Amino acid sequence: MNTTSSPTDPQCLTKRFILKPCSGTNWSTGAGNWASGTAPSSTVSAVFNTTTGYANQPTLTAASTTQGIWDTGASGGVTTTIGGTFSLLITGTATLNSIANAGILLDGAGNNGLTISSMVTGVTTGTNTSFLVNNGGILTIAAPLTITAGTTLTLGSTLASGSGSIVINGAIQSTAGGITVNDAAGTTTVTLGGANLYTGATLVSSGTLLLNNALAAQFSTVTVSANNGLQFGTARTPTPSERWPGRKTLRCRTPPTTRLRWSTGEIIRARHFPAP
Repeated sequence: MNTTSSPTDPQCLTKRFILKPCSGTNWSTGAGNWASGTAPSSTVSAVFNTTTGYANQPTLTAASTTQGIWDTGASGGVTTTIGGTFSLLITGTATLNSIANAGILLDGAGNNGLTISSMVTGVTTGTNTSFLVNNGGILTIAAPLTITAGTTLTLGSTLASGSGSIVINGAIQSTAGGITVNDAAGTTTVTLGGANLYTGATLVSSGTLLLNNALAAQFSTVTVSANNGLQFGTARTPTPSERWPGRKTLRCRTPPTTRLRWSTGEIIRARHFPAP
């Protein structure tokens, strides 16, 4: 693997595909808060490894592209917030900690969190990428999110020890692009809180999907293959049009007695559809 030394920190190596933050040149201290004052590129990923937090949070200073974002902080329990009134494309072509097609990965022992703020004008995913929380951290995306047309965004974890959560409150849009919740831990909750416009399928393979907005899956067919894999975040009984606007279908591939739990504890029963 080819490496080059940072001009301001010869001990910090910029490796192929992964841009390691260096003291004085990482996202926390530069004027633009990106490494060396410039954003990662389509062939470079940004890595956060703070143990104490950043004095200045990373700020987009122009429309930017990065392969992936990796938080590997060993301690601290801090949250990094990406701001700036520009767009961010995450290609998801990176291999982060041996995980291919990782767009965002949180796996540091510090259980650090990552937030993409609502200031960011939009986040776009690459082809069939994934946002993963393999520790106890929280990934929050408050900015609008676009899934590349006809592709799938995978949300969840790849480690059985994962216990974190993913919250997407920005509106999700896509033409035939969908979402898969796939959680090796079985304890990760993915929350969709926006009035979403994506038209691809939503599959809950494992883990839990919380629809925290009556319009969260309004144009998507939801298939649940996990026991208690779907929750509704409302304290009242929604109207039929709020449950599934456009008369979309909820499919449960688990036994007919599967129960879907509301976040308030109310229980409803799901009609069983045989697997297609």
